[in-house]
Amino acid sequence: MRDDAVRMLSGPNQREWLARNTRYQPKTDRLLVWNIITWRWCLATTENILELCPLSVRGFGDPSEIWKDVRSKASRQPYDLQQRGDSPVHNEEKTQGMAKGKPATEMPSRTH
Repeated sequence: MRDDAVRMLSGPNQREWLARNTRYQPKTDRLLVWNIITWRWCLATTENILELCPLSVRGFGDPSEIWKDVRSKASRQPYDLQQRGDSPVHNEEKTQGMAKGKPATEMPSRTH
């Protein structure tokens, strides 16, 4: 039997995810969400918030209300231009290379 139910993050886990993967600039009213596919900050709007923010974090609802809720929670975090969001586990080598200032193409391949 398959369980297709969406597992919502608990309040503390949701806040942790948002702290790592969002930032809000009050001067410009810009909400940015970290895209783990492109490894870039993306401007979040009511048109794309459902794509950028995982269902387990944002829940169901109207995109404009979700955007306001995510923005409200993101605004509680300090705005840090150097902050990076989550990276997928399978990109460990890329993450280590980026931390050392090396492009991903310079990273050695794994040998087993």
